Amino acid sequence: MLNIHGSLISNVPNYPAGPDRDLTTVTILLSTLSRVLTDALAREGVAVHTNKHLVSIEQPSDGSLGVMATFMDGTSAYGDIVVGADGVHSTVRTALFPDRVPHEAGFVGYAGVVDDNPFFDWTPSELQTCADTTTGRSLQVLRVSKDQLFWVMYEPKHHQTDLGNWKPRFDANLSQEKQRLMELAKRWELQSVVPWMIRYAKEIATFTPHFIEPLPQWSKYNCVLLGAAKHAMPSFLGHACALALEDVDVLAELLARLPNDPRRAFQMYQDLRYPRVKMIWDIVREETRKMSGATQMEVKVGDFALRWSAAFSSMKRGNLTPKEILLYDGRGAVLELLSRNGSSQRRN
Repeated sequence: MLNIHGSLISNVPNYPAGPDRDLTTVTILLSTLSRVLTDALAREGVAVHTNKHLVSIEQPSDGSLGVMATFMDGTSAYGDIVVGADGVHSTVRTALFPDRVPHEAGFVGYAGVVDDNPFFDWTPSELQTCADTTTGRSLQVLRVSKDQLFWVMYEPKHHQTDLGNWKPRFDANLSQEKQRLMELAKRWELQSVVPWMIRYAKEIATFTPHFIEPLPQWSKYNCVLLGAAKHAMPSFLGHACALALEDVDVLAELLARLPNDPRRAFQMYQDLRYPRVKMIWDIVREETRKMSGATQMEVKVGDFALRWSAAFSSMKRGNLTPKEILLYDGRGAVLELLSRNGSSQRRN
């Protein structure tokens, strides 16, 4: 992490995974990950139906299995269970727990994808973060493939005055949008290469990160929530997506070992995952609060606060060290939990 003038504030440590496996940091576009997963489902013969908008869920409350999902186009589908992995604005969560709603994180983001260019005088090998601790603005540049970069600029909503209420739009003139965002980067005094990254971007977009504190209950009868549907947060160092993938690993393992008792699997999934999810959610919430400048006093603390924060984040939090954050073994955690509970179900 650098300050806005390029001086080093902190590094995120790397930890070897051990002699029996390698640890590789991967940055990947969500669209690429979605395509990889969809292709994998196709190879397994799993049908994927797109452009379906969930309207309602009906399920028995007497302990029997079965869920009926009805969609906006009038079609419906029946299954044993429903897994709500539909993100921060989850329709499944709304159906199960209508009082649980997301709230804005306090800042907006501008993002784009650009092909690497020999003209750029600086590009990161993996992830580079620049933060302006006096205004709460920041820039992240990530290499998402051998020849592509992803950039994202954040600013607190109370500082969003440089360009009025302007936000990039998918249906607008791309050249005009780029010019406006380049001007914003110049006003922020970001590194000189950033306006060029914006200029050569294939597309740009805006987004407003949201928070939902980890729900006290993740399932109801035959429906269960996964990922951002139950613990939304900005993707700080990739934790948001990483936690969702860990959820998949743990839930799939439990359902495979308890195929006739999904409700028990749901409860064990929550018991196992909640402490870790809440710990990381708290870390991201605190880091985001510092970066977004929740108060004017906090943003004036400057580089010292981020240096101290980075040092503190590297210390032991509860029973988890940074190494354990990076080297999470979902299947091993499930086996340990089953063993503690005196269960020895084999995986189906």
